[in-house]
Amino acid sequence: MAFIVNYNTMQTINKYKTASDACFEVAKRLAELAKTGGNVALSGGETPKLLFRIMAEQFSDTDWSRLNFFWGDERMVALENPESNYGSFFRTLINTKLIDQQQVFPITYFANEEKSLNDYRLKLQEKIPFHNGFPEFDVIILGLGEDGHVASIFPNNLESFTTSEIAEIVVHPHGQQRRVTLTGSTLNAAKNLFFLTTGVSKSHIINEVITHKNKALPATLVNKPANITWFIDEAAASKL
Repeated sequence: MAFIVNYNTMQTINKYKTASDACFEVAKRLAELAKTGGNVALSGGETPKLLFRIMAEQFSDTDWSRLNFFWGDERMVALENPESNYGSFFRTLINTKLIDQQQVFPITYFANEEKSLNDYRLKLQEKIPFHNGFPEFDVIILGLGEDGHVASIFPNNLESFTTSEIAEIVVHPHGQQRRVTLTGSTLNAAKNLFFLTTGVSKSHIINEVITHKNKALPATLVNKPANITWFIDEAAASKL
C-alpha cells in the first residue's frame, strides 16, 4: 500500500514497500490510461524490466490497444543486444502477443545514428500532438541515474533543457556510448511525468533532487509538467 506525501503543488511522492509494489502502481495507472488512449514514453534500465513483467503477468487481460508506446532514450545497439531498452519490452510484451507491434514506436537502431535520430523525430511528428513546438506526451516515465541523469540527459548537458530540438544524439560521459534521447525541453512538455525509481543506490540522489533541489542535476530540471509523480520504494526513500 502506498504512503502518499504531497511535496508541493507540482509533485507527489508515492512511497511503496517494495519495487514490485511501485511498478504495480505504475502498471495500474497505464491500464487506466489505456481505457481512453494516449501516448506513453517508457524508460530503460532494470526497474522497467520489472514493470514490463508485471504488465505481462498481472495485467494480461488489459486492452492495451489504445496506447501508443515510445521511448525516452535508446542506446545505439541492435534489438538483440541486452543493452537495448526496447529489447526487454519486445521480448516480454510484443513477442508474447500482449501488445501489438503496430502500437510501438521505438528509437530504431541504424548503423548511421543520424538516421536513427531523424527516423524517431519523424515518428514523433506523425504520431503525437505538438504544443508550443514540442510533442506533448500524455505520460513520460523516467528512471533516475545515480548521477542525477534522466533519459540520456547527463549533468554535462543541461543545455538540453533549453534547446528547440525534440530529440538529440548524445554520448555517455564515461563509457562514450552513443545514444538518442528526448531532450529536456520535450520532457518538460509532457502532460504527466512519472519518476519510477527503486533501490537503496538511488537514495542519495533522490534526496538531492527532492529535498535539496540541486539544479546541477538534470532530474531537478524536469519541473514543468503539470503533474509530476514519484513512485519509489522504501529503500530508495530511505534518505528523505
